[in-house]
Amino acid sequence: MSLNETQRARTEPLLPDRTPKQGGRWRDHHETIDAIAFTFQTATQWVHLPMKYGNWQGLYNRLRIWAVDGTWERACTALIAKVDAPEDRRLASREQFACLPEPWTLGNFDFTAPPGVDEKLIRDLATLRFLDDASNVLLVAPPGVGKTMLSVALGRAAVDAGHRVYFTTATELAAKYHKAALEGRWKTCMRFFSGPRLLITDELGYLPLPDDGASALFQVINHRHPKSSTILTTNVGIDGPSYRLRGHQHQADVLRKGVNARVS
Repeated sequence: MSLNETQRARTEPLLPDRTPKQGGRWRDHHETIDAIAFTFQTATQWVHLPMKYGNWQGLYNRLRIWAVDGTWERACTALIAKVDAPEDRRLASREQFACLPEPWTLGNFDFTAPPGVDEKLIRDLATLRFLDDASNVLLVAPPGVGKTMLSVALGRAAVDAGHRVYFTTATELAAKYHKAALEGRWKTCMRFFSGPRLLITDELGYLPLPDDGASALFQVINHRHPKSSTILTTNVGIDGPSYRLRGHQHQADVLRKGVNARVS
């Protein structure tokens, strides 16, 4: 199998100059690569190499020289980097979209500091199995014990695993929905928050939500469940007065059914 034009263009800068230190000019390097590929693919001995590839001794000698001078290693390293580059760009795109406030990972969290944190449960969540089940996670604890750090660490793990993640606060989500409703973009906003595989909504209950903000939040939960996962962090119980749930009891019931992990 011969190299196509695209493959030739990619490998040409990685190969040595075709003028040897002594003697005449070498044949096209790509013809050499075609011959080497033929011998490996067909298990043909060099002495039986078809004549269309040229003199087998010269080709074998070039194979040996490139192995000694590091040409093969440099070319393979560069080609592998080119293959990895698209994934690096996709990772960078996921990181930018996620809007995670800090580069925290689970290794940054001190499980010995806050009381009552179930380390085994958190590490199980870090396996991201809850994403496969489209399950939700509710982190409940007083302010300052690391709820946000844990949620970001789980989000970071999901980003690294190739999932689309989006981080926001409850007040930011409510404000975006309020603005979208005024501008006639409510459905577009709903589609945006329904899209990520994991939505992290931080600081629920930290500040009071307006009635339309609470309604928007629970419509997001309702629309995402049971297709995608949501992590909520809060400093009060989900029936707390700051949520203004009395007018949204149905949505609250949906939230309770979707929650399958709670840290308190």
